[in-house]
Amino acid sequence: QKVAFMVALGLATPEHVEGKGSQKARLSFVLRRTTANPLYSGAYYEPECERMIILYIHSNTSYTPSLPDDPTWRAEAEECCCVCKRSGLLLTCDACSGLYHLECLEPPLKSTPRGVWFCQECQQQGFKKDDAMLWPETLAVVHAYIAQKTTKEEERRRLLKRSAELRCQCEATEGRVSTVGLLITKSVESRSDLVAKEDQSRTSLERLRTLLALVQDSRSAAAATT
Repeated sequence: QKVAFMVALGLATPEHVEGKGSQKARLSFVLRRTTANPLYSGAYYEPECERMIILYIHSNTSYTPSLPDDPTWRAEAEECCCVCKRSGLLLTCDACSGLYHLECLEPPLKSTPRGVWFCQECQQQGFKKDDAMLWPETLAVVHAYIAQKTTKEEERRRLLKRSAELRCQCEATEGRVSTVGLLITKSVESRSDLVAKEDQSRTSLERLRTLLALVQDSRSAAAATT
């Protein structure tokens, strides 16, 4: 059914699909570099922007697919260079998605640049690697990790600072508590001394009263005898 459906659509001829030894359709692969990637700052991520392979059926030749070793290239079947308007191994700009040959760039490049790359026009417009733009997935993960680590580090420093402040406040409070404790102890001791002195004064007063009573009694007795 699948073969009949392909024949009905004109994607293959009956002669092409007959027999075990029939030749297979030649497939050319177009390796498309991801041009929409997430930023840790919150850029929208489209799942369909993953690395894709598009297949084109050409002629009845042997099936010999080949892919470039460098993932930053695409073996173009239809698209062409923005400078010379020819196809080939093309480098993709991460900002405008323009295609360029290495030799067509100003200045020409000898090897494929790693990481994020921008064409000369985008560089003149002010595009930089740290701008809010489309990044590769790996860089997005790295930046998200760095942002999370920075946030945790800031939170740790804030907690350490707050802990130091609380420690200082605790030490100051303990010092005040010790001072108040000493004052209370001195007050208790002073009160005890005052109570003891009061008892002594009361005893002395009782003795004086007794002595005065004896003196008065002796005077009264002497006056009565005279």
